[in-house]
Amino acid sequence: MDSRRFGFKIAKVDFSDDANDPGEIVSFLKEKEFRLIITKTICEDIPLINRLEKLGFETMDFQVGYDYYVKKDTGSAIKFNSDFPVHAIDPADVEPLVILAGQAFDGFGHYFADKRLDRKLCLEIYKDWTRNVCTNKDFAEIVYAAYDEGRPIGYFAFTERLLNKVPIASGVMGAVASSYNGKGIFQSLLARGVEWAAAKGMVLKDMKVHTTNYPINTAFSKLGFRIGNSCITMHCWL
Repeated sequence: MDSRRFGFKIAKVDFSDDANDPGEIVSFLKEKEFRLIITKTICEDIPLINRLEKLGFETMDFQVGYDYYVKKDTGSAIKFNSDFPVHAIDPADVEPLVILAGQAFDGFGHYFADKRLDRKLCLEIYKDWTRNVCTNKDFAEIVYAAYDEGRPIGYFAFTERLLNKVPIASGVMGAVASSYNGKGIFQSLLARGVEWAAAKGMVLKDMKVHTTNYPINTAFSKLGFRIGNSCITMHCWL
């Protein structure tokens, strides 16, 4: 999808397998006329990060993954803001949420951090991703939105996926309209996700947040979540 969008060949590669030599993979992709490699690796693997840097990879962002943790005798630590009801989205909500995403994600993430990528095309990634999670079960099982007088003002998509070959419930993506920041919208959406996971007999895990998104990191830490992992996103132009 990225290759079609930007008009040149882009590879997304997992270099964590010790059996594969990063230098050989980079050389192979260069021979195949790929222009950009995108990779994520855990922050603990400093030797791999250093090796990738020597091959020309540059850091684009850092993320942490939060896991939900609440003692059994305390119940859910997350409460709803009753002023803004939260429920599963309706088909009519899709395009308003795409517009919301275009505003919320402008300048955000590893695509925008790479100044060689077209900014308008970077923004289309988040808009298309939002449209996909709202309309395609392969991207998200459920999308909840918060509403103000029937108008969607924030959303959070959730799904079940594998992490280290173990099924987990996790978030896919979400955003809140900037004019509603600080009103507990994110908290309410997250609470609905916790309930959704609990109904499956699961808890939310690996909820990825950029380390520089300080308000959301603070919210997760206050709402019964703990950091379970961290990763770095790197780009290499060939």
